[in-house]
Amino acid sequence: VISLIEFTLEITERKHMEEKLRQTTASLMEAQRIAKIGNWQWCIDSGQVTWSDEIFKIFGLEVQVPSYALARSLVHPDDLLFWEQSVQNALLGRESSFRMDYRAVRPDGMEIWIHNEALIVRDSSGRVEQIIGTAQDVTTRKTIELQLVSQEKKLRRFTALQELVARISTLFANVTAARIKAAIDQTLCDIGRFIDADRSYLFQYSDDFDSVSNTHEWCAGGIQPELPNLQNLSTAPLQWTMEHLRKGQNIAIESIADLPLEAQAEKALLEAQGIRSALLVPVYCEDKLFGFVGFDAVNESKKWISEDTLLLRTVSEIIGNAITRIRNEQELRKSEDWLKMAMNAAELGPWEADPASGKLKISPRMAEIFGTDRTGTMSSISEWCALVEKEDQLLVRNTLNSFETWKEGKCCIEFRIRCSSDNSIRWIRSEGMICKEDDGRVSRIVGIVADITERKSAQNALQDSEERFRLFMDKSQLVAWIKDEAGRYVYINRCLEERFQMKNANWLGKTGYHLWPSKIADKFAQEDQWVLTSGQSVHFTLESTDSEGHRNCWIGTKFLFSDSSRNRFVAGLAVDITDQKNTEEMLKESEERFRTIVKNMPGAVFAYDMDGKILMVNETAVNHTGYVQHELLEMSAAAIDPFSVRNYDRKHLWDKIKTGASKTIESTYIRKNGSRYPVEVHLNALELGNQPVILAIAFDISQRKHAEDSLRRLSETLKD
Repeated sequence: VISLIEFTLEITERKHMEEKLRQTTASLMEAQRIAKIGNWQWCIDSGQVTWSDEIFKIFGLEVQVPSYALARSLVHPDDLLFWEQSVQNALLGRESSFRMDYRAVRPDGMEIWIHNEALIVRDSSGRVEQIIGTAQDVTTRKTIELQLVSQEKKLRRFTALQELVARISTLFANVTAARIKAAIDQTLCDIGRFIDADRSYLFQYSDDFDSVSNTHEWCAGGIQPELPNLQNLSTAPLQWTMEHLRKGQNIAIESIADLPLEAQAEKALLEAQGIRSALLVPVYCEDKLFGFVGFDAVNESKKWISEDTLLLRTVSEIIGNAITRIRNEQELRKSEDWLKMAMNAAELGPWEADPASGKLKISPRMAEIFGTDRTGTMSSISEWCALVEKEDQLLVRNTLNSFETWKEGKCCIEFRIRCSSDNSIRWIRSEGMICKEDDGRVSRIVGIVADITERKSAQNALQDSEERFRLFMDKSQLVAWIKDEAGRYVYINRCLEERFQMKNANWLGKTGYHLWPSKIADKFAQEDQWVLTSGQSVHFTLESTDSEGHRNCWIGTKFLFSDSSRNRFVAGLAVDITDQKNTEEMLKESEERFRTIVKNMPGAVFAYDMDGKILMVNETAVNHTGYVQHELLEMSAAAIDPFSVRNYDRKHLWDKIKTGASKTIESTYIRKNGSRYPVEVHLNALELGNQPVILAIAFDISQRKHAEDSLRRLSETLKD
């Protein structure tokens, strides 16, 4: 060793810098983790790719050597072409940076959205040396953005739908009979284009529903019209369609091949037109099926969405309402013509009043109704009022004098007159209407009078009838009630009120669930719903327990009826059969005891009716006769006992023993094998279920007879 040289360097500052770099790197990695963003670098010449740890986490990968091929393999197949074109544009273009959003698929199958931003580094010649960039997981943001785009699209679509419906509604608001065909054609065109249908149309049923015809049609470009081929089609084979439309149901067919077997006629008809999908909605006019509107998809199958159905349903209602309105207007005009003729035919009494002068002009028919010979012009309203019954004069006078307050310039009143010809009281209905000049001044009041005495009598008769009904129901021993469609009680009779000790006010407006135990309320509700649904009556039985613990048995019926306003109700009637049930059970118990006694009797028991048919036997009878039980029950008493049955008239015998006295006779019974044996028969009268029955208890006296014969022979021997 010649010499030793030692260098000492202070590295404190370097250590500080390294620590600061470490902390900065850690902060950067934490920031990347929180923001779900990573950085990457791609050296073009060497092909080397560098990823930060966060990028591996974003893509759900273990840390490995990254590459262009790895990055490409993670791109969603639907976005791969866009991704490659973006990379090529960066390499071949003159831009200094680029950005792109694309979808990636992680190894676990999860789809994510990636946002790339990159700087393009070029050499002095402009050639790309490397690309440095960031990759951020923007799945959450993209999902929200896509949802917003979808919502905006739906909103624009819904707004357009509303505007279309508004235009259609305006078009049909005051459409006339002469213009309705053009309005329907325009509407079919508008809605067909709106939902991108190939064909839209309206079909109308004949009045008897035997046929249906295509009355209006719109076709998209290149679609063959079918209207000429679809006239007066028989509905007989198309019952599947009619059944759904009559129920008010839409028919959405996404694939003609999926139609059920019962719609094969419809399937053949649609296939003949090359239709792949169809949507049909019924059109109703005044609650009656008029026809249907529909969409066809010809070029390709179509999945109908709720928006399509809503649009078609709305259009069907608009068209149905317009047709109904036009029909009603036509009927109104016809009715007005008929009214003019009816007034002449019915001899209604027209009148006319001059409000300025107070003069009143009456027609001969009006004078006839009032029973006066005064016709022509009366000098004042008071003069006319003198013909009115005294109690109603003020009503008539005030009504005529206050004509300026009449609602819509019309008025109708009813009053009484006393007919001077026969001094009878008549009810009069008078209707008046104000007639104005162009300047709004009332020029005259015109009206008619009609004799409504018979109608008033009918109303009074109806009131009397309703009162009789109320009295009848309140005096009846039946409990009666009426419920509306919601199950609320709207009527109960007095018997029901008293039987359950609950005032009328506590019933009305309440459902069974407010009044009965839940089990009984459920039963009532199910029965009521069945009546409402089927329209048929239902008979029911019910057992309940009253507040004192006594069992009550009821039998009743429920039925459907409607009032003049088409409100539907379920009415019910029930009767308490508790006593009858108790009697039946006692009778059943008595019969069971009787059968037990009969079964255990030592003698052979035969019970038969007045025709001699055997109704019941015991085991002893079976053993004595050699028959099985069912054979005996198919036989008559004469087959077993041809001697006493023949000798005694059953009616005569019944009259003798029905008072409770029994009769004892001796006879000879015949067994199944034809042998005979002597019996002593005790005859009694019974009633089983209100049926007269003769009960015969037979004892085999063969041994006794044998002993008697032996005793007789012995006696004779002793005598000899």
